[in-house]
Amino acid sequence: MVAAARHNDVFDVPMLEEDAEAIVAEALRLEGDTGTRQQLRADTHKKRRADHMVAAAQECRTKRKVDEKRTQKAQKEDERVAERMGGRGAPASRQSTRSRKPNPKIFGPEFQ
Repeated sequence: MVAAARHNDVFDVPMLEEDAEAIVAEALRLEGDTGTRQQLRADTHKKRRADHMVAAAQECRTKRKVDEKRTQKAQKEDERVAERMGGRGAPASRQSTRSRKPNPKIFGPEFQ
């Protein structure tokens, strides 16, 4: 349900977790009020939107944590490889190949 809600224009702007919690608190306060049928329907809609926003905020936080862990693992692996190679830096597969000159037989003299 959150995946479908993400494509809604309401979720285009990243929402802070505090904002989502404030919306939920307001929706819960409104849920306790009694009113006309139209008002109750509007309140239910607000609560549903707030629930979707909280779920989206939690999903964003989870993705951020996963990305941070992935970055930390990659940094640790790079450090281990550098230590094994005698402190020469990143492994050859991760070094930039832009510093090498292009082959003149393939690219021609204008790339020299």
